[in-house]
Amino acid sequence: MKWLTTNLLVFICINVLVAQTKEVKNYENSMLKIEQKIFMSKNDTLKNEFYLKKFNSSLREKDFGRSYFELSRIRGRYFNDSVALQDFYWNAALISKLVNKLDYAETYYDAYIDLTQDSSINSQLLGLLINAELDSSSYNNFKKNLTLDTALNCLDCLSLIPYYRLKNKLGYIWASRLVPGLGTVFTGDVYNGLGSVITIGSASYGVYYLFLNKLYLSTGIWGYLFIPRFYFGNIRMTKYRLEKLEEKRRAKLAITCELTTKKLLINYPIDFRLSE
Repeated sequence: MKWLTTNLLVFICINVLVAQTKEVKNYENSMLKIEQKIFMSKNDTLKNEFYLKKFNSSLREKDFGRSYFELSRIRGRYFNDSVALQDFYWNAALISKLVNKLDYAETYYDAYIDLTQDSSINSQLLGLLINAELDSSSYNNFKKNLTLDTALNCLDCLSLIPYYRLKNKLGYIWASRLVPGLGTVFTGDVYNGLGSVITIGSASYGVYYLFLNKLYLSTGIWGYLFIPRFYFGNIRMTKYRLEKLEEKRRAKLAITCELTTKKLLINYPIDFRLSE
């Protein structure tokens, strides 16, 4: 019975793989035929239609690398259908965002808005997602011109992530200057912070003890060679721990923001507009 079950599973897997291979082959053949038509065509408008067809086909197959390549071949001036042009600008903005070509995404999105004056929540959401990753001024300027649904205000986190900085960083450093190791403790690294306190405290007491016993040469060696190294090394460690703490909190903000964005995209889905 086991051999029958095993053979059945193997048979099913082979059929699935064969079906997938056929689909890929059909897709590639279809794209190749369209490319042949482009090569044979002498009319720029007709060529543009073929470019658009390849672009839309690659979007359906989620072949986004090819989609972005085909996008670069399409020209808006050759469109005769305004609806097709609207859909193209929307798709172009979205695919540019997905492949992280944000300047192009902004250009295509602006062209879409100029053409349609679309103020829907989905349209505003796409604009916010694009502008949030450009820079904070672009995001703020974009947001000023919108009448936002209150649900979209939570996307401010997108523009904050690249520019997030830990507050009062200088305070941590001064704490370590005044009480070596204290700033490191404040960053959450209690083990290394207390280690610095004990090490520098012990070394300082050792220097003081040598001085009391009139071992001036040893006092000078310890005081000159070791104390500055321990002291400034502790400050460098505090700065390092601050960088790590800042990275950790930025990552935490990014995760929270990603979850918020996913919830919004469930409520206001953004997808490609493929009429064919």
